[in-house]
Amino acid sequence: VNVRVDGCDKAYLRRPISIHVVDYQNNTIDLLIQEKHEGTTKLCALPVGATVNVVLPLGNGFTMPEKDDNVLLVGGGIGIAPLLYFSRKIQSITLCKDAIHRVSFLLGGRTQSDLMLLDRFRNEGDVFITTNDGSMGEKGFVTEHSLWKTMKINKIYACGPMPMMKAVAKLAREILKGNTRQILRDMRAEMELLASELRFEEAEEVKQKYVALDTFVSKSEVVSHTINDVDVFSITNDEK
Repeated sequence: VNVRVDGCDKAYLRRPISIHVVDYQNNTIDLLIQEKHEGTTKLCALPVGATVNVVLPLGNGFTMPEKDDNVLLVGGGIGIAPLLYFSRKIQSITLCKDAIHRVSFLLGGRTQSDLMLLDRFRNEGDVFITTNDGSMGEKGFVTEHSLWKTMKINKIYACGPMPMMKAVAKLAREILKGNTRQILRDMRAEMELLASELRFEEAEEVKQKYVALDTFVSKSEVVSHTINDVDVFSITNDEK
C-alpha cells in the first residue's frame, strides 16, 4: 500500500508499506512500519482512531507454490513484513486444494532489535534467525545460515534489502545448477570435526545428510558447476 503522510513538510511522497496481516472478519489490515525518518515517525505517532489516506492494492505479488512444495520465506530487516501474510495465504490454499506445504522462515537483521513479532511467525512455521552481530540466532547473513546445508527446499521467496535478495537469488541459482560443492565440503569438515571429538552419533547424522545431498546432486545436476557463463532460470518437465 502507499500511505500519505499528512502534517509532515518533509514527506512529500506517499510511503510504500507492505501489508503484514489481513483480518477479513473485521475488515482490517496491519502495517508493520519501521520508524526511521520523518515520514514514518509521523505515522507511528498517530493516535488510535486517526484517519489515514491509503492507496491499495499496489506492488508486486508472489507466485503461489505448487502442491507439496517445501517453502522457505527469507526476510531481511523490515522486509519480513509481508512474509507473515504470504505464509497464511499459502496455508489457506493448503486447506482449499488438499495440498501439503511446509513453510519455514529465515529472518535476518543487523541485531536482535531488528527482529520483531517473532511469535507470530513461529505460529505459522519453523523460524530460523541470523544477526550480523550474533545477538540472536546464527551470526552472519541469511545466506550463511546452516539450514542451506540440510533443508530440502522446493521454493524460495525473499523480501528485504536489494543486496540480500540478490545474494539469496545467487545462492538459489547455484543450488539449482547443482553447485553444492561448498556445502558438501563444509558438511564433510563438520563430520570430521565431530568424529575427532568422539561425538560419533552426531557425526553419523551429518554423514547421512552428506550422503543424501551428494546422491541428490548426482541425480539432479542440470548444468555443470564448472561452467561460469550460463544461468538457469527454470526447468520444465515434458512428462504427461
